This record gives sequence, structure tokens and C-alpha cells, in this order.
Amino acid sequence: MDARKAVETVLEAGWNRQDFEGIDEAMAESVELHVGRSTRTTSIEEMAAIVARWHERVAGFRFDIHSIVASEGMAAARVVMRGRNPDDDRTVSVEHMFFFRFDNHRIVEVWELLDRPALESQLG
Repeated sequence: MDARKAVETVLEAGWNRQDFEGIDEAMAESVELHVGRSTRTTSIEEMAAIVARWHERVAGFRFDIHSIVASEGMAAARVVMRGRNPDDDRTVSVEHMFFFRFDNHRIVEVWELLDRPALESQLG
């Protein structure tokens, strides 16, 4: 699977639909995840649990993909997280950037950059 398709698969199937069936074609079994100053190694099963928690926290959660740039071994995606605050039904819209590193055509490392103040102000 090429890098662009792998990123689309992880974001659309995994994050948006919570469908992790067959996602192992796009992601390695173990992925190093960097969010802010935090780094952790996670499995596909653990990633599914993280995604489930976001879907619980943000009603109608989804990532709208605005652009993906991919080259040999790396890809970047600009997305907007959308949904609603379940407490007051206000719209949630937060810019994100993801950077992906590949090994053997599978994602092995992810860096997530997001507008944390916007997220916190919209979710409380």
C-alpha cells in the first residue's frame, strides 16, 4: 500500500469509522505515537481503544482530510477534527497536522500536532 493510501485508510477507516479490520496493511503492529511532549508505543488494539474514547468524548467525531503529501517513507496530513460537544451540543472544529514515518510500506511512527487551546476551549 502506498503512503497516501495508508494515511487515508488510517484516518477514514480507523479514526472516522472505528473500523480496524484490515488496518494492519497500513500500520505496523507496533507504532510509536508522539503527541505534544508525550511519546508512547501502541498496538493497533490500543489505537482502537484511543479512537473509541475520542468518539465517546466528541459526538459525531470525524477527521476531514484537507491534504496529504507523501514521499518515500514519509507522509503528512492536514486535517480538521469535527464533531459536537456532548455536554452542550456546540460544534467542535480543531486543526491537526499528522506526520507519518513508514517502514516496509507500513506506518511505524506518528507525530500529531493540534491546536490544544482550541480543543480545550471547545470541549471544556
